[in-house]
Amino acid sequence: MENKSVNKSIIKSLNKADFIKNLSNDIVNIINEYFFNRDNELVIKINLKDLKKICLYFSKDLKFYLLSAFAAYESGYASSGKTYSKNRSDNYKNNNKTNDNNSGDDIDDNNKSNNFKLRYIFSHSSMDLFIIIETYADADGIFPSLSADMPVLNWYEREIKDLFGLIPEGHPDPRPLMLFPENYPQDIKNKDDFANDAHDDNTYVPPLNKDNVADNTETDADKLNIGNSANDMQNRNSFNFNSAKCHPLRKDYPSDLRPEFKKYGEYNYNKDVKGDGVFNILVGPVHAGIIEPGHFRFCMSGEPILQLEIRHFWKHRGIEKIAEGKTIDEALSLAEKISGDHCVAHSLAFLSAAEKILDIKISDRGLYLRTIYAELERLLCNINDFAWLFQDAGYSFGAQETFVLKEDIMELNKYLSGSRFNKGVLSLGGINACGDIDELKKKILLEKLPDFKKRYLNLKKMLLNSSTIQERFEETGYINKETVLDL
Repeated sequence: MENKSVNKSIIKSLNKADFIKNLSNDIVNIINEYFFNRDNELVIKINLKDLKKICLYFSKDLKFYLLSAFAAYESGYASSGKTYSKNRSDNYKNNNKTNDNNSGDDIDDNNKSNNFKLRYIFSHSSMDLFIIIETYADADGIFPSLSADMPVLNWYEREIKDLFGLIPEGHPDPRPLMLFPENYPQDIKNKDDFANDAHDDNTYVPPLNKDNVADNTETDADKLNIGNSANDMQNRNSFNFNSAKCHPLRKDYPSDLRPEFKKYGEYNYNKDVKGDGVFNILVGPVHAGIIEPGHFRFCMSGEPILQLEIRHFWKHRGIEKIAEGKTIDEALSLAEKISGDHCVAHSLAFLSAAEKILDIKISDRGLYLRTIYAELERLLCNINDFAWLFQDAGYSFGAQETFVLKEDIMELNKYLSGSRFNKGVLSLGGINACGDIDELKKKILLEKLPDFKKRYLNLKKMLLNSSTIQERFEETGYINKETVLDL
């Protein structure tokens, strides 16, 4: 059990340089290297065997929230099987950074790693600090699943498995998350499953070693629908579905490779709940509204929902793979199109990463204008969600009034930037000319925002004072805060 006073000193410490010193000694001893990537980004490198220990420490003991987890391929990485010496480790604990950039030093003794780095991103509500835990999958592409202890990692680990072929060993639900067997080859499992596999044609092959990529056969090539460029043909000649595995974010997976469109298998749903009065309701993936597809399987007994199973990602578009090799301008245009309602947010996220890498500083005016457009988009999306509170409760009058407010916000966007969704406003290093706000636009903006606020508050009052709506909201979809935090 961690000392609460120590944890409190960590969270409230204003001197981020002392952060590592305040950690538990058990945690400090397993850190191979740490450095500040930015003032508020602390990178901590560890051995794979210590991943669970340090993630649970930040999540359970220090109450950090996991923001994301993902994998990345490092083409220049060469595993050496070395570890830091005790003296060298002590140097890191004293916050003395080394000049040795050999990432192979991060891996365990006698356990050579592969080229795939795993990153786990944590943050805390009381600190302007991101913790980035870095390690490597082992030589067979296996890493320990933490989903049983940290349910928030469930989908992240399954996504890594689908897109990279890495195996989250011990995952409680290793089914595919987005590459469904109804139309995509299934070639990767938990390694332990192969001992009892009844299918002789589905043998385990470590998915990450490029030595496993065999020459393509005529039969395999005939099944692929790929381009004819020199690079595509080279990749095609070195790719084999049976040995290289079909995981799109691997670098040896050609960008326009398409498996044959056919049914490869069945998705294994959870067993339905049985009992007197229990019935099932299946919804989707095709819906009546203009929304993304999703399949929901409800097992119910009267009003209570006994089990809900969800399948999303039916229209996963492979944005990350499409972006590979593109220029910054091309990738920015792609980022804008990820989600039409959120083009500013996605563009801003991409540009922030690119500007960080290129060490580009943004002017104060540029930051201010970016913030205005980001806030207008946030306002638009929140008003849209607010309208659907009315709509889903069956109160169409309130919904339509709120949709009118949403339309007026979009008209303001059109006036300011020429786009109802503010597309094309952001650029590398600042904003484009179409996004500049002169004195006249500033005047209109200052006139419109108070009106939007007044109308929203009236709609909010209507919602909260309607007994019809409140009867449908109360005790509907209720969940304890503690349950959410545990997830």
